[in-house]
Amino acid sequence: MAVLHTDPLQGLVIVTSDIRIWSGGVKLTREGDLSTVRDKLPPSAMVSDGRKNLVKPSALAPFHAIRKRLERLLSRQGFRLMADAFAVPEAEIDSIIREMDTLEEEFNEAVPVFLNDLPAHYQAQMDEFPEWSEQLKSGQLEESKVAERLRFSAGVYKIAPPDPVNAESKLNRQYSNVVNSAVPALLNDIAAKAETLLKGPVGKRQCVTQVQHAQVRKLVERLEAFSFLDYRVGPTAEALTSMLDCVPRLGSLTPGNTAVIRVVVEQLADPETLLEVFEASDEPVNDANTVSPVDQPAVQVPVTAPSTPAFVGV
Repeated sequence: MAVLHTDPLQGLVIVTSDIRIWSGGVKLTREGDLSTVRDKLPPSAMVSDGRKNLVKPSALAPFHAIRKRLERLLSRQGFRLMADAFAVPEAEIDSIIREMDTLEEEFNEAVPVFLNDLPAHYQAQMDEFPEWSEQLKSGQLEESKVAERLRFSAGVYKIAPPDPVNAESKLNRQYSNVVNSAVPALLNDIAAKAETLLKGPVGKRQCVTQVQHAQVRKLVERLEAFSFLDYRVGPTAEALTSMLDCVPRLGSLTPGNTAVIRVVVEQLADPETLLEVFEASDEPVNDANTVSPVDQPAVQVPVTAPSTPAFVGV
């Protein structure tokens, strides 16, 4: 018989990222930048969203690439639980932190390289827009000011009910909202990735390759990794795995193999019905050994984000 834990978030770790990247520009002012050129408009390649670009966007591409890699890492290992936070299994946090440390090291190594080349970046932009070189030069920031706008920061947290004394408090109700949103957030994340697969070869080709087969298996494995969130998640992942076990892991795949893979992905892509098969059977029971949320201490969140990932346990 399945067990329904009273605190389903006990196996989760929350990872937040706060990577700051300089926009490459400063605010465009009518008085300072356009007063002497009232009959002209600055080129769109130099101005965007009311800001003049002092360097080319490509100059900052290495920093944006690292941020994208971090987002892919957290998306691959977990799911977005809140706007600025990913939920990942606690069992995997050590390997995730190691990868995050590597990304932070690359980011920090890229900062002095960029700052050293900053004068050349400024000059390249002025060379491309010589008619606007005066306006560009007037907005150039000092190296120290640009350095302040380049930062890699992340936080790693365990979450727990914030009010262990009053189970009906507003804070605990807000925590309950997070608990209740975890499974829908997981299923929607899985569904979005499954939809992407269906828009590609899995949904369009008569025969897929082992590459697509492996992608589908990884998606089911992601679902299984969060089985502690809801008593239905584990059996659902096991059922989908059983279907995929009929598909060989080596060699070419047949149309029949592809059909099985497609059915699995179609089920993953429907968060509304994915867990329904376990709604009426295998009813859960409360685990007498689990700890009620109101008995757990509150999370201790640092006042300022750490420069390196900081694990805050409960």
